Amino acid sequence: MLSASLILLASPSWAQEGNLATIEIIDIEHRSPSEIRNQLTPLLHERGYMGQIDNKLIIATTAANLDILQQRIETLDVPPRRLIVSVDFDYREPGTAAVTDSIDENTETAVTPDPAPERVQAVEGEVLTFRSASPVDDAVEVPETDPDAEPGDVGSNIQPQLLMTAEIVEQQAHISVALENIDGFSGQHTLQIPLGQWFVMNPDAEGQPILALQVDVLP
Repeated sequence: MLSASLILLASPSWAQEGNLATIEIIDIEHRSPSEIRNQLTPLLHERGYMGQIDNKLIIATTAANLDILQQRIETLDVPPRRLIVSVDFDYREPGTAAVTDSIDENTETAVTPDPAPERVQAVEGEVLTFRSASPVDDAVEVPETDPDAEPGDVGSNIQPQLLMTAEIVEQQAHISVALENIDGFSGQHTLQIPLGQWFVMNPDAEGQPILALQVDVLP
């Protein structure tokens, strides 16, 4: 973090607090300046000002408040970290018995186990796509007469899909999620979840698979 500062004469209101008014120009090297600015705004002095030019933040505030903001910037403006992201389209809580490979004695039919969670390594901010291995129960087939059907669409089932990006802020994963083909739950969602813990997105689902995701940081 590179910075240059200019000490100005204190305004009367700030002088009463025993602080000089200070202008600081801070280069943001690794992260989005606008996102860091949003994180700093709640900490800015009520009479302070914060602007942005390219990758620089221009901050006018008291010296004491500037110290607080600079400490916060040091925790936010870090190189992107590598993550482990897991998505389970049919989540079972830990300790719940899952179906295993077996033969049904009554029908002599093989029982297929639940698919394992999808797990990938990624970098903060990278767009990830996950697709369920199983189509939705009420999957719709594209009619052969549909003039808008794409090659390969005819007779194919619709699969639940999840697109997401994740960034780490302190000990939480800040996640933006777009869900498709999930009955009653498709659309955009913004989440803040603890690291290393499964988060169930649709806990109130009735008769539908439970969707859960997990984010952790690689050491």
